[in-house]
Amino acid sequence: MRLFFALSFDSATKKRITPFRDWVIKEADKGQFTRDANYHLTLEFLGEISDEKVPALIEIIHQLGPAPAELRVNRIDAFEKRNKQILWLGIEHNHPLMTLQTQLIQRLQQAGFETQDRPYRPHITLGRRIVLNKPLDAFQFADFTIPVRAIALIESRPEDDQVIYEAKLDSDV
Repeated sequence: MRLFFALSFDSATKKRITPFRDWVIKEADKGQFTRDANYHLTLEFLGEISDEKVPALIEIIHQLGPAPAELRVNRIDAFEKRNKQILWLGIEHNHPLMTLQTQLIQRLQQAGFETQDRPYRPHITLGRRIVLNKPLDAFQFADFTIPVRAIALIESRPEDDQVIYEAKLDSDV
């Protein structure tokens, strides 16, 4: 199963994120857009993990320090990938978040799991393979704060032409 660690949000927070995704839908010629239920902030993507390794991952969640109670969203931005974009909401530098993510990476490596070898850029994905019909800086953005609900181990699986995320474990903040 495909797994990742993430910070999850309550339904009110997801509703607050949706207008930004809706703007992307309105201003895009094409793309794959994040479903409301799937908003999260990835801490580490693991990829394909066998069932027998899941208990070790659950144990790692229990060993982690606390997640930040809230995050400040400070921009809408994009990663470029083959003439298309991954659009996302960026998170203002947050020391407790960075400490948590570093701690997670260390625990995963100590337990023998492979981790991604790239700088961590915390964000909430709004859509993938986006082709916008106007510049991204045309969007008027005002910073806002969102609460964090839990640290979660999430399974990602395709179903009926969409991606379904199912929490294997939530550790409330």
